[in-house]
Amino acid sequence: MRHSGRRALVALAALVATAGGACGGSDEPASPVRDAAPAPTTAPSEVPPPLPSSNPKAVTIASALAPYDRFGTDAAPGEFPRTIRHAMGETRVERAPARVVTLDTGELDTMVELGIKPVGVVDYGADGLPAYFDPKEIQGVEVIGTIDQPNLEAIARLRPELIVSSKLRHEKLYPQLAQIAPTVFAERPGVAWKRNFELFAQAVGREKQAVATVERYQRRVAELNEKLPTPRPAVSVTRIMADGNIRLYQRANFLGLLLTDLGFPRPPAQNVDDFAAEVSMEQLDQADGDAIIVAVFDATKNTHDDAVLSSPVWKQLSGVKAGAVHTVDDQTWIGGIGYKAAFAVMDQLENTFGKKR
Repeated sequence: MRHSGRRALVALAALVATAGGACGGSDEPASPVRDAAPAPTTAPSEVPPPLPSSNPKAVTIASALAPYDRFGTDAAPGEFPRTIRHAMGETRVERAPARVVTLDTGELDTMVELGIKPVGVVDYGADGLPAYFDPKEIQGVEVIGTIDQPNLEAIARLRPELIVSSKLRHEKLYPQLAQIAPTVFAERPGVAWKRNFELFAQAVGREKQAVATVERYQRRVAELNEKLPTPRPAVSVTRIMADGNIRLYQRANFLGLLLTDLGFPRPPAQNVDDFAAEVSMEQLDQADGDAIIVAVFDATKNTHDDAVLSSPVWKQLSGVKAGAVHTVDDQTWIGGIGYKAAFAVMDQLENTFGKKR
């Protein structure tokens, strides 16, 4: 069974890679799926490659994805028990998990997309659970602490059959979580969102559903690449944080990869192979673009957006003068980090930038 399971893993990895645009590259395994039925073009040639970051601690797209080449399982799709190789080692999962606890937004997105309602989620500290879900998909889900401090006792009381998160978020808690239930960790959220989806789909034995999701994503990307204008506007992504910091999102993150798949170039300050850069009010000129996406973290409590959006430097941006500022839901566009959020963002991008008939 090891060989058939490995073929399924490679096939899914290939689908994720071809849907990944910039996040794929030569590090991805070769696949008969890719050779036999190439995916529609998802990264138009007009998108220039990202520039190297000047940040010595930058996490590039390639370095973020490199650990995932050793992750996965040798079990056939849907077959249990199975052993999952992941960021913290190996975990044996005896049977298909029905009671799953998710400790980050991407994990929640993935489980719901795969048809599993988690029994426990964390409070993300931003206007409650993400609004892009159908309420029925998360109705009755128990909140078990915050993303920074999950409540281990509350998790244990839920009797989970699987716990999912990432090494970046909860590495120190892994030993305790693994004592409660089988626990599978991705390396990091954000830039690795497609590979995380692949890993967690294997953890719950829903590889076939995962392939269907990735294929639907490919079709939607191909459809939008026909509908969106050519050339695309250079899109700036600006996020106003809860402490008033201004964060400009670059290429190595969830939205950065999605925009690349859809052929949107980025302004020079954001066309960088890194996660993000924080700027001062005086540096807001770096937020300029043909179109400017603005997301406000924890919008119902955040009081800093008025100061940013009314500042003299902001008002002088060409995108602002052109009326090309688009305020979006932060939980969907920045915090969603999964395919359900990606589909929601694509719908909104089509409404905003789609060719008018």
